[in-house]
Order: sequence, then C-alpha cells, then structure tokens
Amino acid sequence: MVLAALVDKVLDVAECVDLINVAFTGDISNQDIIKNPKLRDIIYEKVPDRATSINALEELRRISKRHWRLIEVNITTEELQKESSSISKLLEPRKSMMDFNIASILYFASRGKGIVHNNRYKIEEKAENTIPGARYGDVERLSKILEDIGKAGKIPTLTTNNEIKRGIKRRRDKDEKIIEASENVMNVEKENVNDGVYTSKAKIYFSGLGADELFGGYGRHRKVAKISGIKALEAELRKDFARLWHRNLARDDRMISAFGREARHPYLAKMVLEVVKKLKVTDLCNLSLAPGEGDKLILRLIALHLNLRQASVLVKRAMQFGTRLANSKVPGQTDIPEDLKVRQFVNKQFLDKVSKKMRE
Repeated sequence: MVLAALVDKVLDVAECVDLINVAFTGDISNQDIIKNPKLRDIIYEKVPDRATSINALEELRRISKRHWRLIEVNITTEELQKESSSISKLLEPRKSMMDFNIASILYFASRGKGIVHNNRYKIEEKAENTIPGARYGDVERLSKILEDIGKAGKIPTLTTNNEIKRGIKRRRDKDEKIIEASENVMNVEKENVNDGVYTSKAKIYFSGLGADELFGGYGRHRKVAKISGIKALEAELRKDFARLWHRNLARDDRMISAFGREARHPYLAKMVLEVVKKLKVTDLCNLSLAPGEGDKLILRLIALHLNLRQASVLVKRAMQFGTRLANSKVPGQTDIPEDLKVRQFVNKQFLDKVSKKMRE
C-alpha cells in the first residue's frame, strides 16, 4: 500500500496502475465466477488477502483520482497442479514446500490473468477495520506516535526529491485528462479480455520485498527482542538482510520474470538502504508495541502520514496463508515430492469450507 501510494505521487495521473491479488479458490474457477458472481462472496469471506485487497483499493481511491485496476487472480487446485511442474523447475535449487507456495503465488501474480474487480464491495468510513479474518493494531495509538514525532520536528517531507516534485507537478498539470484517461483504460481492458478474463499488460512489477527483513516484520523478531534484547534484534535483522539475496530475491525474480515482467524492489534501493543504515533499530520498529503497531513501525507511520489508516495498522499475514494456499499442518521445510499431488499439500480445511459454502 505504501508503495502504491508513493507510485501515485510520481506517476502521471493519466496512467492506470494494476493491482494484482492472488487467491487460492479451491474448485471455484474464473468461469464459475463469471457465470455465478455470488461465488465472489465466498472468496471475499474465506480468503483474507482478497478482502484486504478490495479494502485497499477503496482506501487508495480515497486519496487519489487515479484509475486503479484490481485484478482478482483466482487459482484452482486443478490449475495449480497443471502448473506445478513449471513452478518447481523455475524454483530450483529451492525445494521446500514453503518456497513452492510462495513461488506459486508470485508465478500466478506475474501471469496477471484474472477478473477485473467490479466495485461490488465498498467500505464506508464508519466501517473502518472490518475486513473478514483480519487483525488490526490501534490506529489512534499509532496516530499519537506520529503526532509526537511531528511535534519534535522529525517527520521528513515526502517531496524533497526533485523527481517527486516534478511528478506531483505533472499530476496537477494533467488532472483534466482523468476522464479521457479512464475512457482509454476501459478500451484497453476490452482489448485484453478473453472470455471475461483480463490479462495485465504491465511490464514492471513493484514488490515490497525487504520490508520485513529491514523493519522487523517477522514474528521471530518480536521473540528475539523480548528474550534477548535490542542488540540481539539488530543481529537478527543483519542476518536476515545478508541472506535475502539467496533466500528470496533469486526465487522471486525467476517467478516474476517467467511471464516477461521485471521486478522492482524499492525497499532495497541504494538510497533507501543508506537512510536505513543511519537509523537506530528503535526508529525502525518498536516490538514492545502490539502487532499491527510496533512491527515495521516506520512504514506504518509513513502509511498513516499518507492517510492510509486501515493499511497502517493491519497485522502482517504471510502470503501463503493469506491467500489460503498453504496447509499449516504441513511443515514449510518439507521437500517438494517428485510426483507432487498439490491437493495433498494445500489448505484442506479451506477446501472443505468452500465446498460446504457452495452446497448451501
């Protein structure tokens, strides 16, 4: 969300931005949803990341006039099985089920093939923090922290960089093109739709990779800080960053580039890392605060500064669980079987719930 809001500040307002959300939908295919739109209700209720993405879309629309296109990528068990061999080959030398789950999500996100969100769900201002299955920190407590930092004169302006200034000026100069741009976007959508399914034409994919490693976003960071203190947390964050390239970057790049996309990792940009290096770990996170507040504190404060109130306090959820792909009873370090039968490793409890809901 922070990346989307910052992209909005520098990109011409006439440009549409695709938001890709992947959900594991069991036996519900895109064509099933097109024939019976009520099946979207099941996915919204049962897949936390889908509900989060729809609420995120509404929050972005509140702060920007841009046309945001949310592509709902729905992956069935059958489709996952069909693509599992290709994913496993791209994944090598990584071979754990956790890697497979994360890689699968990125693979289908890169393919960018799904149903364009039709504004079925909207959230009202009064309905803040009501995403099904989501957990939140206290936005008022976070606001107080931001207010205190502001009083101390420590909030940097987001417009000091010349490129950002020029980007904002371009937006102001071209606001009158919004209606014309929206019409062009609709024409593009029509051109790229096949049997009701849209495929993104975006070439650049922005990834938030590095945020958890740099800003203390993992649950184990909280555990280390509680048991061993700040020095141990600093060491843990350094270790995470040092191994990021071979644990995450190579894997993610292979998946995203599989369909001709290019990944961009703003949190790993040199200028960002130079700033982070100068800050104390207590500026980056405060793990004495509750989940949804103290983890990745600096990013949460930026999100709040950008008026992304819900996003600022949303408790982290690993993508393999938020999409309802992974089975929590299967250890993540389990090796991928040579003859992988995905139905044996996916979230069986979720499959049962979806089947039951479809029969109601």
